[in-house]
Amino acid sequence: MAALVEDYLAAREETFLVQLMEWLRVPSISTDSEHAGDVRAAADWLVTHLRDLGLSANLVETAGHPAVLGELLQAGPDAPTVLIYGHYDVQPAALAEGWSREPFDPWVVNDRLYGRGTTDDKGQVFMHVKALEALLELEGQLPVNVRLLIEGEEEIGSPSFARLFEEHADRLAADVVLISDSPFLEMGVPAIYGSTRGLVGLEVEVTGPPTDLHSGVFGGAVLNPANVLARMLAHLHDDDGRISVPDLYGRVIEGELTAEGSGLRATEAGQLWDWLVTAAGDAVGGETNTTVQERLWHRPALDVHGIEAGYTGAGFKAIVPRSARATLSCRLTANQDPDEIGRAIGNHLLTTAPEGVTVHVRTLSQCSPWRADMSHAAYSKVAAALQAAFGAAPIVAGGGGSIGVLPILQQQLAAPIVLAGFGSPGENAHGPDEWLSLDHFRRGIQSLVEILRSLATVDVQRSF
Repeated sequence: MAALVEDYLAAREETFLVQLMEWLRVPSISTDSEHAGDVRAAADWLVTHLRDLGLSANLVETAGHPAVLGELLQAGPDAPTVLIYGHYDVQPAALAEGWSREPFDPWVVNDRLYGRGTTDDKGQVFMHVKALEALLELEGQLPVNVRLLIEGEEEIGSPSFARLFEEHADRLAADVVLISDSPFLEMGVPAIYGSTRGLVGLEVEVTGPPTDLHSGVFGGAVLNPANVLARMLAHLHDDDGRISVPDLYGRVIEGELTAEGSGLRATEAGQLWDWLVTAAGDAVGGETNTTVQERLWHRPALDVHGIEAGYTGAGFKAIVPRSARATLSCRLTANQDPDEIGRAIGNHLLTTAPEGVTVHVRTLSQCSPWRADMSHAAYSKVAAALQAAFGAAPIVAGGGGSIGVLPILQQQLAAPIVLAGFGSPGENAHGPDEWLSLDHFRRGIQSLVEILRSLATVDVQRSF
């Protein structure tokens, strides 16, 4: 049967790529209100595509961007129900940011599909859709009942998700949750993720004199907000790379991920180091006396994302700016609370500021960390299907990034959440020339077909 699926997918690969590239051309940038129409257009595209396959699908309005709900419940009341979650919104992208070509005009080079959203997350969502199509074409029905929730706000922290789930809980109940929004750590070696870090995003603004001042007339005699902000940010870490905010490490859970009985291999330190160097080159660093696994998966990370102050045009303008601002975020590990960490960082910034300036700290976004119980049989079945498609036993990985819906899904559903994506090391998600391996695309669809088949034999312990 596997050969039949492989032949089917090979015969339709060109058609699939044309369809995916059509969807990728829609700039569904959720963070930019000017693209609200494009976000909705991308959702409409997916609804139409799902309906063409025979699924029931529709847009669901939220306080922000719409979500897409779809389902096909023909496997019978005793069959497991699988919820596929993903997102169709993407990060901003522009040619001037270092792209080789226009980011919303996808192209193929050396068996890679380039363009914004290819791997995060339109391409990976599309792979699930094509797996459903293959099963329907080859077998006439799905082996499990399937529901889909594809949202349009993941890249802005999923602010409408909790309310959406509450209002449509009856259409989202499931026995297993499948998510593909993550990369392999080594080409051709699948990875199933057992955790993700949480996030609290902050903005800090420092205001000094009532207006910009001449730096020759006033420099050295007034507080410069840019200088003050730089010192405040410098005090966020000590010389060993450890975060200096008091009490920040109090609730950090030490220890590696375990996946006994899941069919998963432990991640090797060298494998993870190679992945890190592929992305960062020589710019590798962080908290001393910690392993690379700890830095990426099990320890908090506090990073400044942007700084704005004074004149930034050509040459220089000799002023003391009236204000300076920065955005930053802290990635949180299991058991850390975003509210607590946000307050701790804000208080630390205030205590490091001198008298004479005004400091405002506000929260921009936040989500909780997530950690899976990987003892459920669904993990071993997914691992076996991935190994069959890729010829390598999957590894258990931790996610350094954040997926805000995971804690909500975990709280609302008594069901295992299997996070197994098909991205690649160096895929440059969120950056220029984002790409998706077409080898992963082909074999990923094949493995998703086998995953759905294997999940049909999971013991159902109804959570709804």
